[in-house]
Amino acid sequence: VGAASGVTPAPWHRTRAGFASEFHRVLRPGGASVLTLISHPPLAFARAEAATLGDVFDATAVIAPPERLAGDVGGNFVMVGTDAVDATAIQRQLDARGEGEQVITGASLDAFIGDAPVLTDAYAPVDQLLEPQPAAG
Repeated sequence: VGAASGVTPAPWHRTRAGFASEFHRVLRPGGASVLTLISHPPLAFARAEAATLGDVFDATAVIAPPERLAGDVGGNFVMVGTDAVDATAIQRQLDARGEGEQVITGASLDAFIGDAPVLTDAYAPVDQLLEPQPAAG
């Protein structure tokens, strides 16, 4: 994956636990780290980034349409790391938009992450975790 395919890997240093820890350190109380990333089945990058945020923050949430969360298709994922997530309030706002996104936290998030690794300085192979976009046609 790279320039030849038109996909640019995420800067690895911004995906690792050390960066998330530093971001968490400078947040005001009640603040949140919110990021968007793209991942495709089997969602290795999305799952690893969710594991990474979960390792740093007290509460983590992932937002995407159900078929994306199930790993059936790829695309954008919104990830939130904070001290406390009101998943009900987030879901209410998502429902008001009417686009079908879901927020997952807790056991649903744990199932989404599975055995994905935490991205660290020693292990942040974002270029290897990014799956190529499916061929058109």
